[in-house]
Amino acid sequence: MHRIAIVGAGAIADSHIQAYARCGAPCTIAALVDLYPEKARAKAAKHGLDAAVFKSCDELLAAGGCDAASVCLPPFEHAAASIALLRAGVHVLVEKPMAVSLEECDGMLAAAAESGAVLSVVAQNRFTTPMVKLKRVLEAGLIGRLLHARADSFWWRGGNYYDLWWRGTWEREGGGCTMNHAVHHVDLFLWL
Repeated sequence: MHRIAIVGAGAIADSHIQAYARCGAPCTIAALVDLYPEKARAKAAKHGLDAAVFKSCDELLAAGGCDAASVCLPPFEHAAASIALLRAGVHVLVEKPMAVSLEECDGMLAAAAESGAVLSVVAQNRFTTPMVKLKRVLEAGLIGRLLHARADSFWWRGGNYYDLWWRGTWEREGGGCTMNHAVHHVDLFLWL
């Protein structure tokens, strides 16, 4: 049984917990990590999890760690948590954006390479029906070699989306809408 830790007890953690429950793999959510343990306990109760609660990745690792972790923290915390986990040999799935700077991304990649643990960044739009079909068309060579791509994004987020103190800030999110939303388009271009 693979032991999974959910690092960060915010809203996106629900999606990760639900995905692990549906995936059919032999895994269990063994730990929730959040600076505010009461948030982690509430998240565990909401999902009926019998999971240990820790205030930090260091506490989690000192208690025996886990096999894999979903890092569901604000972007400015991705690198530190991911690097600590990777150095301990824990496989990491980190929310996008990977980190807020190229230097932090490089540090995460180096930690994965040194430990042999897998580092993956959430890129859920790759799995939408239109993108899967487009990938197949391109791979089959039906439209020739792709030379140019353009994305027009008409996503809109109301004010309540930005009520979280770190959202929409360069320092904490790493680049405003480019890092928070357009990262999906850039990822798709690179993947296709």
